[in-house]
Amino acid sequence: MTISNKIANYTIILTGIVALLIYAKDILLPFVMAIFVWLIIRSVRNYLLKIKLIDKYIPTWALNIIATLIIFGIVFAFGALLVENLEELTEVVPKYQENLNNIIAQFNQALGIDLSQEVKNFVSNIDVSSFLQVALSSFSGFLSTFLLVLIYVLFLLLEEKTLGEKIKMLFKNDNENTKAKKVMQKLSDSIESYLFIKSVIAILSSALSYIALVSFGIDFALFWAFLIFVTSYIPNIGAYIGGAFPALFALFQTNSLEVFLAIAVIFAVIQFVTGNILEPKWMGKSMNLSALVVILALAAWGVIWGIVGMILSVPLTMIINIILSQFPSTQKVSIMLSEKGEVK
Repeated sequence: MTISNKIANYTIILTGIVALLIYAKDILLPFVMAIFVWLIIRSVRNYLLKIKLIDKYIPTWALNIIATLIIFGIVFAFGALLVENLEELTEVVPKYQENLNNIIAQFNQALGIDLSQEVKNFVSNIDVSSFLQVALSSFSGFLSTFLLVLIYVLFLLLEEKTLGEKIKMLFKNDNENTKAKKVMQKLSDSIESYLFIKSVIAILSSALSYIALVSFGIDFALFWAFLIFVTSYIPNIGAYIGGAFPALFALFQTNSLEVFLAIAVIFAVIQFVTGNILEPKWMGKSMNLSALVVILALAAWGVIWGIVGMILSVPLTMIINIILSQFPSTQKVSIMLSEKGEVK
C-alpha cells in the first residue's frame, strides 16, 4: 500500500470517528464522563483502603457507595448553591447600569474622547440577563445529565469485578494478557494522576481567588470561585477566562478602576504561579504531550463536545496517545503527539 493510500485511509477513518463522536454525543459524552467519575471513585476508595480500620471492617461494595455518595453529594450541593447564586445574579445585573455609565465617564475624562455612544451601541447588543438565564438553564441541564452519569457509574462499578476475567478471556496468551493489564493500569494511573493534580491546582486557584474577592467585598464570591475552579480544568487558557468574568463584575459593582486592576493582577499572579510553576512541577512527564498538541486537542475536542470536551481534552488525548504507542503501525503518530518523542 502506497503512502498516499495510507493517508487517504487514515483520513477516512478519522473523519468517520469524528462524525460518530459528534452525532452520538448525547450517548457517548455521559458515558465518557461516567468513566472519569468511576476512576475518581476508585481513587477515593483506594485512599480509604489505606486506613487500617476501614480496610478491615468495611467491604469494597460499601466503600464504593460511600465514595459515590461523597462525590455526587458534593456536586449536587455546590450545584444547588450555585443555581441560587446565578438566579440572584440575574436579578441584580440591571442595577449596575449606573455604575457602567460612571465608568464610561471616567474613560472619557482619562482619554479625552467620547466613548459613550460606542459603548452604548456595544452594550445594547449584549443582553446580560438573557446570557445568565441561558447559563442557568445549561447548568440545570448539566445536573440532569449527571443523573444519567450516575446510572452509568453504578453499572461500571458492578462490571469492575469481572473486568479482570474478561481480559483473561480476551487475551489468552500470557504475554498478551500481561501486556493488556499493564496498558490498562497505565491508562488508569495516568488519568488518575492528571485528575488529582489538576483538581488540587483548581482548588488552590479558586480558594485564593475566593479570598481575594471576599477581601475586596465582591458579591457572589463563591459563584466566581467555582467558575474559576471549573475553568481551571481547561488547559492553558481556562483559568484566565474564568478569572476575567469576576474581574469585570468587580469593575461594574465597585465603579473603581483601581479595584478592577488590583483583582485582575492578583488573578493573573495566582494563575501564573499555579498554572505555569506548580502544575508543570507536579505533573512532571505524566502527560507526555507536547504543548502544541494540547492546544490543538483543546480546540478539536471543544468543537466535538463543547465545554465538557475542552475540560476532558487532555485526558482523552492522553488515552489516545497511550493506545497508539502500543502498536508498531501507529507508534510514529504517538511519537509526534509526545512531548519529546519518547514513547513508553
